[in-house]
Amino acid sequence: MVIGKLTQRTFETDGQKRTVVEIQVQHVGPDLQFATAEVAKSTAEGSPAPAAAAG
Repeated sequence: MVIGKLTQRTFETDGQKRTVVEIQVQHVGPDLQFATAEVAKSTAEGSPAPAAAAG
Protein backbone atom coordinates (compact mmCIF):
# COMPACT_ATOMS: atom_id res chain seq x y z
CA MET A 1 0.00 0.00 0.00
CA VAL A 2 1.34 3.40 -0.96
CA ILE A 3 -0.14 6.82 -0.28
CA GLY A 4 1.13 9.73 -2.30
CA LYS A 5 0.76 11.79 -5.43
CA LEU A 6 0.76 10.26 -8.91
CA THR A 7 2.32 12.59 -11.50
CA GLN A 8 2.85 12.30 -15.23
CA ARG A 9 5.37 14.36 -17.16
CA THR A 10 6.35 14.53 -20.80
CA PHE A 11 9.76 15.49 -22.14
CA GLU A 12 11.69 15.32 -25.38
CA THR A 13 15.08 13.67 -25.86
CA ASP A 14 16.87 13.17 -29.16
CA GLY A 15 13.76 14.41 -30.98
CA GLN A 16 11.49 11.76 -29.39
CA LYS A 17 8.65 12.59 -27.02
CA ARG A 18 8.66 10.50 -23.85
CA THR A 19 6.20 10.25 -20.98
CA VAL A 20 7.05 9.20 -17.43
CA VAL A 21 4.64 8.34 -14.61
CA GLU A 22 6.01 8.82 -11.08
CA ILE A 23 4.72 8.43 -7.53
CA GLN A 24 5.76 10.95 -4.90
CA VAL A 25 5.39 8.70 -1.85
CA GLN A 26 4.22 10.03 1.51
CA HIS A 27 3.45 6.76 3.34
CA VAL A 28 4.13 3.05 2.76
CA GLY A 29 2.26 0.19 4.44
CA PRO A 30 2.93 -3.55 4.67
CA ASP A 31 1.59 -6.06 2.15
CA LEU A 32 -0.76 -8.30 4.14
CA GLN A 33 -1.25 -10.96 1.46
CA PHE A 34 1.03 -13.48 3.21
CA ALA A 35 1.66 -11.83 6.59
CA THR A 36 0.00 -10.09 9.50
CA ALA A 37 0.81 -6.73 11.03
CA GLU A 38 0.22 -5.13 14.41
CA VAL A 39 -0.59 -1.44 14.40
CA ALA A 40 0.71 0.73 17.25
CA LYS A 41 0.20 4.47 17.37
CA SER A 42 3.27 6.52 18.30
CA THR A 43 3.31 9.34 20.83
CA ALA A 44 4.53 12.83 19.97
CA GLU A 45 8.05 11.90 21.13
CA GLY A 46 8.16 9.07 18.57
CA SER A 47 8.14 6.18 21.05
CA PRO A 48 5.31 3.62 20.94
CA ALA A 49 2.24 4.47 22.98
CA PRO A 50 1.68 2.26 26.06
CA ALA A 51 -0.72 -0.66 25.57
CA ALA A 52 -4.21 -0.29 27.03
CA ALA A 53 -4.62 -2.02 30.38
CA ALA A 54 -6.43 -5.34 30.18
CA GLY A 55 -9.48 -5.29 32.32
